[in-house]
Amino acid sequence: MKYNYLDSTIKDKMALDKVAVICNEKKITYRELDMYSMKMSKIVDAMIKKTNDTVIILLNKSIEAVIAIYGAIFSECAYIPLDYNLPEERLLYIIENSGASVVITDSNAVDRIKKDINIICIDEYNKSAKKCEADVHWDGIYKEYDDNVFFGSHRNRLDDVAYIIYTSGSTGVPKGVMIPQKSIMTFVRDMEKNMHYCEDTVYLNVSPLYFDASVLDLFCILNMGGTLVLLNNFLFPNDILKVMEKYRVTDTLLVSSILKLLASKLAKIEKYDLSSLKTIWYGGEGCPIDVLREIKRKLPNISFIHGYGPTESTHTALWYKFDEIPCEIVGYMPIGKVLPSVYAYVLDENGKQVLPSNKGELYVGGEQLMIGYCNDDAKTREHLIDDPFVLNKIIYRTGDIVSVDDNGLYWYHGRNDDMVKCGGNLVYLSEIEHCLLEHSLIKDAIAMAVADNLYNNKIVVAIVLHLDNKQDNLEQTLRQYIAQRLPSYMIPSIFMFFDENDIPRTQTGKADKKKLSLIINGEGVIK
Repeated sequence: MKYNYLDSTIKDKMALDKVAVICNEKKITYRELDMYSMKMSKIVDAMIKKTNDTVIILLNKSIEAVIAIYGAIFSECAYIPLDYNLPEERLLYIIENSGASVVITDSNAVDRIKKDINIICIDEYNKSAKKCEADVHWDGIYKEYDDNVFFGSHRNRLDDVAYIIYTSGSTGVPKGVMIPQKSIMTFVRDMEKNMHYCEDTVYLNVSPLYFDASVLDLFCILNMGGTLVLLNNFLFPNDILKVMEKYRVTDTLLVSSILKLLASKLAKIEKYDLSSLKTIWYGGEGCPIDVLREIKRKLPNISFIHGYGPTESTHTALWYKFDEIPCEIVGYMPIGKVLPSVYAYVLDENGKQVLPSNKGELYVGGEQLMIGYCNDDAKTREHLIDDPFVLNKIIYRTGDIVSVDDNGLYWYHGRNDDMVKCGGNLVYLSEIEHCLLEHSLIKDAIAMAVADNLYNNKIVVAIVLHLDNKQDNLEQTLRQYIAQRLPSYMIPSIFMFFDENDIPRTQTGKADKKKLSLIINGEGVIK
């Protein structure tokens, strides 16, 4: 079975001339996006070695990057979006591991690709690209215009790989998550039925295109005839707000760290007309409830969606849509319920389903699952297992600890590998973090296990306070606070206090525990 991209919502010539993508003041219509993507696909077709080959996209976020992605898809290839600043060693590993036949990049990155591979060099048409050693220079494509646009000439097989996202691996080697076309189609169809996206939608993309968060932006929004606004870089929260106001943004997805900035005094939300904004997605990690309340106070008419989903399950597997924040909820909002095409189990260590409100590991199944990890059968078998309750089905072992309440809502409690043994007791570090985040003085808390000289684990917690909340004997106060709520073996041995900007973070805004542990051990530096 095959199906089309883009043309599902393009009904007439008027729609073809609607703006599809905006980036850095540049705009491209649906007609142009389809035409340039088809031209790109013809170049790719001449270079690939097999059906459903792989194409690496090594470009900064741009209209050209979107064209490259759709060009790869129109060639029935899997695209691999990469961080433009990826270290050379990691880049070469991914080229080797994926078996890619083509790299689409620009003139500044060509010299970093020290592999025997076809290179398409794409530079903005209004720039004079430096001479580079590439197989094809595509910088003149904008000068050519073919008004003979024919939608529907490109079709993709549902079982083919659509894209491969490389994520960090526990061994230090990145693993390539292979998502099939049917998973994207299933997710898009669920969004069509359950969201308000339409031709009037203006969606702000803030996350990098090499994160799977971009699946919603690239395929749901464009398949429903909306306009996608790409925010390339921002230095201050007000940069986001300016773009929202300028383009009358209706929807966006923001990670917790950005929401924290928007809720802070640094962001003057009240100075901007954000009356068009309807919904803010957030995910990647939980967002503290006080941050959401502050955003809601400043933007009372918006709705939130807390999305949960490993890369292996195509953007979102569970979600929680809410307009109001109940006063009795502390810590974090639930991750909600499964999407219509997803099902889930909460299992104990023996593979048995746990009782309501009890904690267990989350397993997800359904039409949004990955095919497996690229050229890593052992890792695939470790995470994709036979469904113990339904024949001929597979489920994905997430490694996340959750519980389900009486209303059928799923609540996130941390990672399975977040569990450590301290003094013979099993401790979930996230439980300590959640406890501390309920304290009115604390803005952020990161708990870690650090080996002591006796090869035992001791718990260290890094704390960020709300402004002007420093007090005498604060550590003793927090020890007593935890002791009233958690067993004594869960009380951290060491409390360390940081300014928010001194907490090292990953590209997704999560606390970088590896770097933080080096600082705690005196081996790293605070920037």
